[in-house]
Amino acid sequence: MALILYFRTEINNQPPVIALTSVLKIRKILLLTTILFSCMVMNAQAPGCSSQNDVLGNAGQSGLIGEYVAGFFNDDPSYFPSTPAPFNRLEANLNYTTNNWGAIVPPAGGTVADANTYSSRYRGSIYIATAGVYTFYLTSDDASYLWIDNNALAYPTVVANALINNGGLHGDITATGSVSLTAGFHNIQIQFGEASGGNHLIFEYSATSPAITRQVVPGSILCTAIQPSITAAAVTPPPGCTCSAGVTSEFYTGYYNDVQTFFTSNTSAINRVDPQIGFTTDGSWGNVCPPLAGSNASPETYSTRFTGRIYIPVAGTYTFYLTADDAAYMWLDNNALATNPTSASAFISNGGLHSAAMVSAVATLSVGLHDFKIHYGENTGNNVCYLEYASTAAGISRQLVPQTAYCSCLSTTSTLPVELLSFTALPAGDGTVLTEWKTASETNNRRFDVERSANGIDFITIASLDAKGNKLHPTVTTYRYADREPLPGLSYYRLNQVDLDGSFKRYSMISVEMPTAAANLIQLFPNPNDGAFTLSFPGMEKGRQLDVMIFAPDGSLVYQQAAAYSEIEAGRKEIDLGPDAPKGLYIAICVVNGIKYPLKISVN
Repeated sequence: MALILYFRTEINNQPPVIALTSVLKIRKILLLTTILFSCMVMNAQAPGCSSQNDVLGNAGQSGLIGEYVAGFFNDDPSYFPSTPAPFNRLEANLNYTTNNWGAIVPPAGGTVADANTYSSRYRGSIYIATAGVYTFYLTSDDASYLWIDNNALAYPTVVANALINNGGLHGDITATGSVSLTAGFHNIQIQFGEASGGNHLIFEYSATSPAITRQVVPGSILCTAIQPSITAAAVTPPPGCTCSAGVTSEFYTGYYNDVQTFFTSNTSAINRVDPQIGFTTDGSWGNVCPPLAGSNASPETYSTRFTGRIYIPVAGTYTFYLTADDAAYMWLDNNALATNPTSASAFISNGGLHSAAMVSAVATLSVGLHDFKIHYGENTGNNVCYLEYASTAAGISRQLVPQTAYCSCLSTTSTLPVELLSFTALPAGDGTVLTEWKTASETNNRRFDVERSANGIDFITIASLDAKGNKLHPTVTTYRYADREPLPGLSYYRLNQVDLDGSFKRYSMISVEMPTAAANLIQLFPNPNDGAFTLSFPGMEKGRQLDVMIFAPDGSLVYQQAAAYSEIEAGRKEIDLGPDAPKGLYIAICVVNGIKYPLKISVN
């Protein structure tokens, strides 16, 4: 800007003819300056980019090496190693939003204005300045894939190991993948194929921490250089674990159909230790086909049993989130040690045939290792299963349970005085809540306490039942207690077992919904709907406080607002989740004077 002002000053001091000559000179200078500045921007490199060479043997520079070949690779990564690329070039970034590919004909077919029937591969690395969880986006017409780190170095690459699988013949589709990355360089490889029609390819990224809004990955953090493969650091098992870190995974052919005995009446086809239960995409299961049906990109009709222990670093309340498509159940502590755990004793029940759905549960846990067992099954369609947790007490934000928290073996013995088979709490027709639990054996057991809570955090004891015996029972022992004054709406129950020496164990809580209370107070219509609906309050008293929270099928909070008194008095509140609201089952939690009333919303 100072340069431009300087020449304007000179122009204003010259006669008109001389000024015109000066203008032409200035334009040339500015053009040269602009070109020089553009070159400087394009040549801006991530620190250390030039210390490694690219696939052509040259020192690394900003961008990626693009390799173009004739023909559609048809989602087969081996197409590139077996088809020499007649044309290579430096790509500043990948932002082909229109027919702006430039001179790629040939090897591509068609015309420069509309190239067809070609495939391209982009190799290099990406520089991550700050460690964190990054989300990548590939928008393409037709097929595209992204591999990262060591998976990008495979020769050929493996579809099942792709972070993003956007394969097939299709119009513009965006596929995403998230990954936790350390600071520094990470190898990447992108493969793209265009059969006919539109030919778009856009590579974007975003992150929450550091705060990066979704944008095209800039050339300044791309590097043509190929980095050395990453040697995985040995993961130290958590304290008290005598086996390896990770999760024991057993894969079975066939869908278990919510029958928990399936896993003991059949023989597993694959046994391995996985780093974590983090199968967030269809193709993230690894090399499992065969023996499983389908393909590694989308295995079908199988069941998996995950077992091990989770280390709890700080005593307190922990929320677990189990997302699955299709059925999944989770057991904790002693219930996880049962050979054939029952559906009724599950800590989390996410059963049935359904698309990806999340079910959460809260447990108060002591410091140390806690046994867990998860039964998962995939019938057909999509297949994801992942376990997350969060704890305010431990300072853990919601995240996948990491490998460092997993111990791959169950407890070898159980020293607990009670073998609890099940604990249930269900609304009865007379307006009571019937709690029931069953034991297979009891040793040094004094009593059971039934505890209740309105919020899942603050519990009070509502009943104490003495132990029926301290012996190995020839038959199952059953206990029952009826809560004749249950809380309206959503409430929580848990069981506390007390030993003769005064020590105790609290079992995981379960929730109970009194269905008639919400219907009398709050109604929702239409249901199903397209994301726009009305809440009405036929039983609401004037002046009562009402808060509304709505959770999406993936468990995320998509709406939260306190209803104005005028809306309550008018008898209704209009809510619109917007035209882009994903289809599925939503849960609305209406909190009236501190009491929760859940409603199910079907958006289609």
